Amino acid sequence: MFRFVALALLIATSTLVPQSGRSQNQPRKADEEQLVLLEQEWVEAETRHNQGALNRILDDNFLFVGPGGQLIRGKAAFIKAVQKMTFTSMRVVHDLILVNGDTAIIVDTFTTRQAGKQDDPPLRDVVTYIKRQGRWKAFGEHIGRFAAAN
Repeated sequence: MFRFVALALLIATSTLVPQSGRSQNQPRKADEEQLVLLEQEWVEAETRHNQGALNRILDDNFLFVGPGGQLIRGKAAFIKAVQKMTFTSMRVVHDLILVNGDTAIIVDTFTTRQAGKQDDPPLRDVVTYIKRQGRWKAFGEHIGRFAAAN
């Protein structure tokens, strides 16, 4: 009897546990690739002040907190602020990408460059994405400065 119960439990639990990490990771990997492409589009959109692309990338309720603590609420207000940005290029390194269902968080280190100058000091940002109707949208961004070394 004990063997039968043990076998039944083994069969029941094996149907609940994913059989292969590969099939479970494929959607996550596809999401990560989509998010990296979206971030590249975002960099280009900010650099070129492309309002149409920013409208597509950002959620209507987008929330931005800048390195000085300034708060910008809403996609329209952020796009208006982007029009005043003067950097000519941005280099981004993705430090961490976490995907959990319809929510993703990306931690980046990035530098910007003003025309004819060297790179500005590096900044770190944390971007939260949400998936709405099958498309990723940037929901919030927080940019911070690196702490001075002791």
